[in-house]
Amino acid sequence: ILSPEKPVSAEVSIPVLPRGTYFTDIRIRTKSGSVLSFASAAFRVETPVTVAKIETDKPYYQKGETIKGKVFFSQPIGEGEKAEAIAIDTWGRTVAREQVSISSDRKEGAFTIPVKNPLSRLWDISVEIKDGAGTVSEDKIWVGLPDWDFDDYYIPLIFSAGPVPSDGWRGYLYTQQVRKYGINANNTYLIYGLTDQYEHNERAHLVNVTYGEHLGENGLGTGTQFFSQETRDTEYTGPSLAELIDMMDDALSRDGKIDTSKFPEMLDFGAYKIGGGWINTRMESYKEILKFGTPYAFLTGENYLLGEPNGYEISGFSPASTRRFQQWCKEEYKGDLDALNAEWGTDFKDWGEIRGILFKDAYKAKQMPRWVAFRYFMRSRVWSEFFIKYTEMIRKNIGYQYLLTGTNGHEHHDHSRYRDAMTSGKLYVGQEPNWEYRRCAGEELRQSFSGDKSFLLASQSMMMLNFDQETPLNNHRLPWKALFAGYRGFDWEAGSASSNSLGGMCCMTPDFSEPLPFFKNISEEVLYLQRGIGKLCITSKPYRSEVAILWSLPNHYISRLYPRQEQGFSGGWLYNIDVDGGAITDILVLMKNIRIRPTFIAPEDVVAGDLIKRGFKALILPYNKGMSDDEAKAIRAFVEQGGLVIADNQPGIFTRFGKRRDKPVLADLFPVTDSENIIHYGKGVAVYMPGVINGYLSRMEKGDYAGSDSISLLLEKYAGIRPFAELIDGNGKPRRDTLMPVYINGTSRFLGMLRADTSAGRETEETRVVLNGKYHIWNVREGKYIGYTDSFDMKLDMYPKFFALLPANPDGIMVKTDRLSVKQGDSVKAEVNVKFRDGSPGEIKEMGQVIHLAVYSPEGEELSWYGKNIHFYGDRVEIEIPVSYTEKPGTYKIVIEYPITGMKASTDINVIK
Repeated sequence: ILSPEKPVSAEVSIPVLPRGTYFTDIRIRTKSGSVLSFASAAFRVETPVTVAKIETDKPYYQKGETIKGKVFFSQPIGEGEKAEAIAIDTWGRTVAREQVSISSDRKEGAFTIPVKNPLSRLWDISVEIKDGAGTVSEDKIWVGLPDWDFDDYYIPLIFSAGPVPSDGWRGYLYTQQVRKYGINANNTYLIYGLTDQYEHNERAHLVNVTYGEHLGENGLGTGTQFFSQETRDTEYTGPSLAELIDMMDDALSRDGKIDTSKFPEMLDFGAYKIGGGWINTRMESYKEILKFGTPYAFLTGENYLLGEPNGYEISGFSPASTRRFQQWCKEEYKGDLDALNAEWGTDFKDWGEIRGILFKDAYKAKQMPRWVAFRYFMRSRVWSEFFIKYTEMIRKNIGYQYLLTGTNGHEHHDHSRYRDAMTSGKLYVGQEPNWEYRRCAGEELRQSFSGDKSFLLASQSMMMLNFDQETPLNNHRLPWKALFAGYRGFDWEAGSASSNSLGGMCCMTPDFSEPLPFFKNISEEVLYLQRGIGKLCITSKPYRSEVAILWSLPNHYISRLYPRQEQGFSGGWLYNIDVDGGAITDILVLMKNIRIRPTFIAPEDVVAGDLIKRGFKALILPYNKGMSDDEAKAIRAFVEQGGLVIADNQPGIFTRFGKRRDKPVLADLFPVTDSENIIHYGKGVAVYMPGVINGYLSRMEKGDYAGSDSISLLLEKYAGIRPFAELIDGNGKPRRDTLMPVYINGTSRFLGMLRADTSAGRETEETRVVLNGKYHIWNVREGKYIGYTDSFDMKLDMYPKFFALLPANPDGIMVKTDRLSVKQGDSVKAEVNVKFRDGSPGEIKEMGQVIHLAVYSPEGEELSWYGKNIHFYGDRVEIEIPVSYTEKPGTYKIVIEYPITGMKASTDINVIK
């Protein structure tokens, strides 16, 4: 009882409590029980013995390996106490329990945990000390379980709140909610040293896309991104990317570590410097990738050679750049200095005299071929070479040779050099009508030169309402448009702090409870693709015809010398750092419209005889005004042996680096260039088609497909090349408004269809599909069997279509398990069998297919951790399903979905203790 006259203190005893953190509350009450005041305090109860430290022999483990660990106690544990090691996945499931072997002095212990069928890329390893009354003490660490299979459809967050402590409750809540609608990845900012984000993202069930670097020369020296007139006219002679290449070359010849005493040079960016020590430190940070795996790491984005965005290139005059340029010139000209002088208009007496030149100086000296060669060298053998070497450095230092690298944004690269490195990335495509046509060059360059091994993401932003978000139709088209264009998804950008405040990150209601309508529509298609069809397409190879397009980068610089020409090599919104918008885009769009997918090749491929070696039947020269004698010789040989070559824009009127020839080097193949002309040459044919390629994209968007029929007929007549499938409209004419990717998955074929945005209301929907042979055909989206035929009729509206063309008809699907009951902590094997009608055993054996596994709890809830797409060949596949110790006893339903037809099969399994 309290008295107002004097303060009162009191002691209260509490019972013995287990180890843990507690709160105690003291309340002052009136006689009637009302609370007048209260106070709270926290206190901690500790045990005499605790888990002081846990160690594992490695930071990450592959499936099938064994985790070997040690545990150290704060003091010897009692005779009545024991220790247990437990593995818990990111779903909170206890997946392994193993007794700890206690040392004779009882101060430490050892344990092993086998890694069997993990369902997450991270496990917490907890060690508990127990006595007869329960847990005395516990602690935990985590290990990574890398999985490098990323053949699914991804929607990663970027520049958005995420599941990291710095973003607070909002980031966790946002991530939790948008995951329900298909967001399944996040950009991890290794660039800023935030390697802890790998762990946080994995715990939130988000795949880590590695935001690696923003490397380039912009910001170098004192001129940098925004140039005064003086810096535009001044050669930059300080250390640049070429110096870094020298360092990395030396390191790669040894242990992958740069010797900073041998290479002390540093690039001066004002606020910071980059040199060998910086690169060595960065290499260490990339080892974090190994703990989980990553689809790719991008190394550059809106970064350039110094002066490049505005067309005032001033880099390339450092000692290393000049030395490398001299070496390259000697190789390029095969040691013939007279040949170099003849092409450049120079009078060098020795290879050591050679150096680069600014545009203005080349113009005054009438040495523009020298400038073209120099800028090509800088883009190909310095800029692109740097990222190739940087990729090799990462791979060597982390010990993983299959890491994909790439770009984020602009396209100013020599993509023909990116055969193994820099093949992937996020491209600035989307958010405008017909972006699958307008921005198609970058994606095709990467896929062609990588052998279709690129991991590509498109762009999507919520910073403002854009075309893809404006209407329900556009919403539903977006995910399919990205897939059909060759992307494995698109990113989901909130944009900035201001847009983060607009309630629900601009795609959810302010309380994060519901998706906004546009997000809901997009999500419906994304979730459908993520349930099997996306993996089916991504694990396929594209159907490519035997048509090559010669992409020769020196022509970019030659094209810049003639601003009033009919069409340029490129011409996008950032002309000097873009590959889209010119003749290259025009020919790609035309080929898409006639449903023939070509392959880009480079001059070195042509000279090496690849046109014949790789079985090409036709070559297209859309913009090859600059051409070497060796290229011309190889092209001529290709035609002589029966090849077809189609050209526009006067091929070979310049030498490789832009000296005007007295006579075009391919004048014998194209004697007439002011009108259409066909000549027979040897066993082959050469065709000149002026005005057919140039401007095609612009015409196509107006509903004018002039020229496409001509190219299609030439390919069929002289090279025997026809599309896999022809689309005939209601008027009996070939459709030219439809993107139609063809996917090859073993003996299975899949066909996508999506009309161009600008064709809405212009073209008839009545369509007849004529195939190159008979197939069992399924309308996948509608789950309808069309029949065994080589043609069918359909209504082709503006919504995406998807068809399966199979050698045998799926007639049923079955699933059975190897047991009826399974104990907690054990696993069950399920065999899935697809039954077919017709088709030979050999064809069925090679059929590529996908199933989706779903498992439902006794209460009927789908358990996210079991959801999985499984790609296989043939008519059966076995799946091992691990059951955790925390899966409560009861009857679970295993459901197998077959997305090609919509069939399902299910079976029950009883989980027991």
